[in-house]
Amino acid sequence: ESTHKSIAYFIQISLSNIHMLPRLLSVIGTPSDHILLHFDAEINQSLISQHYSHTNRHASPQISLLEPRQSLQWGKISLVLNTRLASRFLLKASSSWTHFIALPPSSYPLI
Repeated sequence: ESTHKSIAYFIQISLSNIHMLPRLLSVIGTPSDHILLHFDAEINQSLISQHYSHTNRHASPQISLLEPRQSLQWGKISLVLNTRLASRFLLKASSSWTHFIALPPSSYPLI
């Protein structure tokens, strides 16, 4: 049995936490991990470009964007449905990961 663990991260980015994204991407992920980002529909493209670019890919895990972008509200079913969509996307994209970690916007201060 292999002891290698690969993680699929799903990160929901909101207007209030987009400024933390570069730091978050610098501390999570290994080259064998998968990272799926969802930018809330309220975030304009220039702000996304300011805080995220493909140059953020350090020794890089695989990073994908979940689209279409949806408007998410804390404590509402939209977060759950968005997470379900993400898990389906990740399962179709790769079966090599062994663990799934969902990071909603409220988790960022923990990093």
